[in-house]
Amino acid sequence: MRLRSLVLPASLLALPLPLMADTVYTYTGNPYQVASYSYTTSDFISGSFTVATSLAPNLSDYAVAPIASDFSDGVESSASLDIHVSTDASGDIVQWILIFDTATFGGAMVESVFDPSSVYGEDSATSVAIDQAIAYNYDEPGAWAESTTDQTAAPEPASLFLVAAGLLAAAGLGRRRSGNAAVAPITP
Repeated sequence: MRLRSLVLPASLLALPLPLMADTVYTYTGNPYQVASYSYTTSDFISGSFTVATSLAPNLSDYAVAPIASDFSDGVESSASLDIHVSTDASGDIVQWILIFDTATFGGAMVESVFDPSSVYGEDSATSVAIDQAIAYNYDEPGAWAESTTDQTAAPEPASLFLVAAGLLAAAGLGRRRSGNAAVAPITP
């Protein structure tokens, strides 16, 4: 069997597998300055959202469509989230509006806003059903942290089987061709 016939298929196995990377943005708010009903001044907004790739630089009021999210107002949590962000030249979040609903008291509107142009920042939670349930901090926005999880895509067993079957078939054809060329026909 010729070595040359297996060089290309074998070299394909040596190629690096694609890298998969999810980026997780985590927000940690400051404790509420004012709190009533079931909220306390030790509660705060926190949570994270995950996107398939890092946010691009210089975004302005970009509507994020996360592949996963989970936020809490300190009492209840919610995965239903409306996210708008602006990023700087490095892709870091510098302005944001987060709005999510929780089941607290039949539904609460939770919001985290920061606009550096007006130096306005606020984390607030207010009840839709009960007016006295309110919590907020004013001009003390939280902070964002970004982390990337790199994972090498592992081939599934069926794919490996198909590659191996292809290599065996290529080897068999190569052997059959070289075998036919080496045998001279017998004449009577």
